Parts: sequence; C-alpha cells; structure tokens
Amino acid sequence: MSSGRVATARAATARRPRAARPPPWPRPEASSAIAAVASTLYLGLLPSALGFVTWGYAVARYTIAQSTAALYLVPPLAIGVAFVWLGEIPGPVELAGGLISMAGVILIHRHTARSAVVPEPSSPLLGEAEK
Repeated sequence: MSSGRVATARAATARRPRAARPPPWPRPEASSAIAAVASTLYLGLLPSALGFVTWGYAVARYTIAQSTAALYLVPPLAIGVAFVWLGEIPGPVELAGGLISMAGVILIHRHTARSAVVPEPSSPLLGEAEK
C-alpha cells in the first residue's frame, strides 16, 4: 500500500510537458510601452512644437489681435480635416459653430484693419519735440 501511495504522489508532482512557449518579444506590455512612447513623442513634436513655431511666426509678422483671431479658425479647420480624412459628415450644429467662428475672425480682421489707420497728430507740442 505504501508503495502505491508513493507512486501516486510522484505521478502527481512529476513534471508534465509544457505547451510551446511564445517568444519573449514582442510581449504585449512591451509593444504597448513602445506605442505609448511613440505617441508621446508624436504629440510632443508635431502638434505642440509645430503650433508654438507657427504661433511665434504669426506674432512676429502680424498684430497680436490678428494672430489671436486666427486661433478661432481651428474649429472650422478641424471640421474640414475630419470630413476629408476621416469621412465624418458634420451636422448642423458643427456647421453653425464653424460659421460663427469664421464670422468672428472676419469681424475682428475688419475692425483691426479700420483701427490700424492712425491719424496724423495735430498737436503742436509733438511737432516741436521732433525738430
């Protein structure tokens, strides 16, 4: 009896053949970590850095009011990009929002164009100081 129990215990603890193990690479954790790093680099370099460079370029060449007003063109441009690249069809609310944004930009640019014309100073004191 005791030899039967020992044989049963040995059979229970004996190593069974393992199933074929997958190769260590690519592990799901490793590929998701690589994807996370790649996404972070993409978001840090393209939209952020490109946005700051474009903003600096615009502020250096235009007034701050015109540069800031141009930011209101982002939603209509995003609607256009989503339509062209993703095939999303904008609804009436999105179209109305885009039109309101573009109308605001046009209004600001018209206002800054009118206020950019500075009348000549008529003060005699200012004229004397320049001589």
